[in-house]
Amino acid sequence: RFLIASAAVGGLAWSCKYTTVLFPPMFAVVWWVDRWWKGERRPVGLTIRVALGMLGFVAVMALANLIVTGFAMAPLSPNQGEHLRLNGRVPDWLAPIVAKGLEVPVPRELAGFATQMQLQGSGGTSYLFGQRRDHGWWYYYLVTLAVKVPLTFWLLVVGRLALGRRVKSSGSDAIIPLVIVLFLALASIGSTRNLGLRYLLPIAPLAIVWVSALAEVRSFWKTLVVLGLVGYAVAVATIHPHELAYFNTLAGGPSGGKHILADSNLDWGQGAKSIARLQARRPEFQDLTFYYFGETDPAHYGVKGRVYPINAVSLPPDFPPTLTAETAYLAVSASLQYGPWGPAGYFQGLDAIRPVFVLDDQTVAVYRVADVHSEVKRKNMSVSKGRDRETADPPESQPSRRSDAPRRRRPDRR
Repeated sequence: RFLIASAAVGGLAWSCKYTTVLFPPMFAVVWWVDRWWKGERRPVGLTIRVALGMLGFVAVMALANLIVTGFAMAPLSPNQGEHLRLNGRVPDWLAPIVAKGLEVPVPRELAGFATQMQLQGSGGTSYLFGQRRDHGWWYYYLVTLAVKVPLTFWLLVVGRLALGRRVKSSGSDAIIPLVIVLFLALASIGSTRNLGLRYLLPIAPLAIVWVSALAEVRSFWKTLVVLGLVGYAVAVATIHPHELAYFNTLAGGPSGGKHILADSNLDWGQGAKSIARLQARRPEFQDLTFYYFGETDPAHYGVKGRVYPINAVSLPPDFPPTLTAETAYLAVSASLQYGPWGPAGYFQGLDAIRPVFVLDDQTVAVYRVADVHSEVKRKNMSVSKGRDRETADPPESQPSRRSDAPRRRRPDRR
């Protein structure tokens, strides 16, 4: 009964988030381990029973998803006729058959999932510790947890590990951390597009339930719970209303966090409203060129000036080839200046310039264009001096006639 209910809920979740694909294999492992812990010692029979049960689970899950989506269908590929992605991957004699199969309508969510798997396979630009990479890092989500979760919660985790099974409600309590570890392992190994902490949110309720066992035992552990809750409340209060940009003290808050993570960990375009309020408060900032990361036109929120909106897919058609601003001020979103989006190295020249204003959540920095021009001129002068020095000094690879040329041996006059 509970298995069928959870499968139906899984079908609903599948229509919202493809991460749900991780749950059937996780449930299978947890089911197998739980039965083994309870004394069932026939591994072959246990494996067959779990496999059959999970086939039923997936069938109910798929049916629930079809009902929710109104039995909507779509082909695996939007193309008709020629499918370039098959070139070199499928033998010529098999390509027409596979192409026809890609054009057959299947459940819409299955087609969408196939597209996501293709994107995962091809990788995507990711950002970590100031570096970009096309296929991400296997430890990305571990770093994300370390810097995005309040440190007091990790205090509770350590306390819960120390407590072990000394709680009344423990039972099969090890199942919860097992699920968490499985989820982290699958997310770390299977993801080549590292985008944010949001992909780990399914484990948050499990972690909270697991550490809450600290409240069941004697006063010391309850005191630890109180300290953890107070610390958590302080962490939220100090960042409110900019919770998306939260980084713990280990990361140095949002100002240090932008050098570690970007995108939905820090800046998802929410700075447009704050820039509009800044311009209303300080009219001089209305003479602004804004390189903005987001899908929405900042003018919708009242932002004034020249705006270049950049999203995760494309650049605007009028995007300048080099960093350009004909206004008094220049503003740049953190996910562009520090994160994975935008042309590589495009905003690198701003690193040596002190901004005149930074939003409280560190998502947008404002620079004086005169300072940008001064920095460009300084760099050009440095390059020019370096070239002059190279012209004046002989290259080290060319030997000097006096010191480095081979000396002739003088004849012995004795």
